[in-house]
Amino acid sequence: MNRPGPSQLQNEISAPLAGVLVLALLVASVGCEGIAPRSKQAKRSHALMTRGRAVAAVEQERPGEKAKLEKAAGYAVIASATDMPYELPPGFGFGVVHDNSSGKNSFFLVVRHGADANVPVPTRVLVFDTQKALANFDQSARAAKADTPAALPRDADVQVFELLEAGGVEQGSAVDLRYWYDSDVGG
Repeated sequence: MNRPGPSQLQNEISAPLAGVLVLALLVASVGCEGIAPRSKQAKRSHALMTRGRAVAAVEQERPGEKAKLEKAAGYAVIASATDMPYELPPGFGFGVVHDNSSGKNSFFLVVRHGADANVPVPTRVLVFDTQKALANFDQSARAAKADTPAALPRDADVQVFELLEAGGVEQGSAVDLRYWYDSDVGG
């Protein structure tokens, strides 16, 4: 009987395995074409782009709201992590808070709390009417961690708009969300 030697076996196994590996890399690169890199800058850019789209949607549905938003102490936009170059499960999201007086942006992560924990986070715009409401949000986020996230404020000086999947904007609530600053992106 003629048995193949070790080098012949290695070649017989390596060639198909290399082909499968090349095919997998090709499929992965084509399939991931639209996914942004997970760099700090990519996450920041995407969060800011999402903020712009959300603010434009609120303005389209409620003309004059953008001017109110710009006159407020600050505002935040929260969106589902599925919209972002984060690798997070449903129920998680990201956000950016903008301080109108300083022009500073801070980035944070969000998780749904309670019964809807596995449902994607809807896009919401939080408007902080007063500097105190914005400071409360900021202090809570800085003290919070992923394992002990802060509850979003139930403050009379915070307005919440929820962008509906079918289009439109309605007054919303943020009581189902917990948040903390994203130290990877910059809180």
